[in-house]
Amino acid sequence: MAGKKEEEKTKGTRSHSPLYEATRRVLLAGVGAVILAQDEVERFVDDLASRGELVEGEAKTMINEILDKRASFLERIRQAPKKPADAASKEDIQDLKKKIAELNAKLDAMESKKK
Repeated sequence: MAGKKEEEKTKGTRSHSPLYEATRRVLLAGVGAVILAQDEVERFVDDLASRGELVEGEAKTMINEILDKRASFLERIRQAPKKPADAASKEDIQDLKKKIAELNAKLDAMESKKK
């Protein structure tokens, strides 16, 4: 039983590459900036409405448009692939290195036959 709990704990704390972590932090900072920017826009629009430079209905429409754009942006981030689909594994790289070495050997053999 203790082994099962230990296994569950390690699944949740999987380590990621430094590039993954840096990318994740940048994306989270971007989302935070979007949220802060939205708050600033809402304050600005409310200020315009209170000064009479913007009709209340227009202000609500403008804020709703901003909220819709934000929701769409966040949805795109959620749906973004977690790992590039075409990323090569270590095994793929080793196989390619082996094939390159084999092809180089064949080329060397062909060149030596020419001479």
